[in-house]
Parts: sequence; C-alpha cells; structure tokens
Amino acid sequence: MWGGRFSQGLDALMAELNNSFPFDRAMWAQDIRGSMAWARQICVAGVITSAERDDLLRGLQVVYDEFASGAFPAKTADEDNNFARWLQQNVAAHRDPHLRVVTLSYKRLGQAPGDATADQLDAAAALADTYSAGETRVSHDQNLVLPWVS
Repeated sequence: MWGGRFSQGLDALMAELNNSFPFDRAMWAQDIRGSMAWARQICVAGVITSAERDDLLRGLQVVYDEFASGAFPAKTADEDNNFARWLQQNVAAHRDPHLRVVTLSYKRLGQAPGDATADQLDAAAALADTYSAGETRVSHDQNLVLPWVS
C-alpha cells in the first residue's frame, strides 16, 4: 500500500504525475467547502463534538479567506510533507518486508486515550477488512493497529 517492496524513492516523473496540487489549487474553494460540510456531518454522526466541529469550521474559514485573498502560502511540497510526517508517525516496519504495521490513533485533544465511537470502530473494521486481513490489535497506548498492511 505505501511501499516496502521498493528499494528506491519515487521516480521524478511519477512524482510529477502523482502530484495533485495543481488541481487542489484550482479547486480550493470547492475542496474547503466540502471539508466544512464533512465536519458538520461527522459531528451529526457523533464522530466529533460540536466544539471540535466549530474549531474545524473556524480553521477552514481562515484557510478559505487566505486562499481568497491570495495570502495562503501553500507550496507543492506541503502535501507530500504532511503525508510523509503521517507515514513516519503511524507506519512501522513488519517482520515480513512486504508488509507494514499501521497505527490508527483515536486520541482527540482534550479526551482520554482509547475513546472511540461505534462509527469510528466500524470504519476501522472496514479498513482492517480491506487492508489487514480483517485483523486489528489494541496497542498499549490504546490505539488500534492494523498489523498486516501490504
């Protein structure tokens, strides 16, 4: 899914082809409005609290306003850097070099670790079925772990 079978980094031509940033930049308004709608819906579903929804909406409005004014300092590499940071924090080597172990954290700011809604657990189960042979584990930090991701 994220590698493990390759000994070198992404080829420059593939990196250019894979870069969605020019499209993201062209569709920033739709993307941000969609994210705002998503924040409202996951609040309705109980995945996040009303306070968390409001924080997300305020932050997204700031980004919207910065894009609208031309002040948003986005760079093509930002998207790759964020994903690379997520990979570094959440994906670990497996004893089988073709597999990875992926951690799903349910720790939200201001909440105890390990709290998860039924919808979050259903989503994790779907990910486990799709990517990890239907198996999850619980870590000492009360995160869910997908142990067999290829």
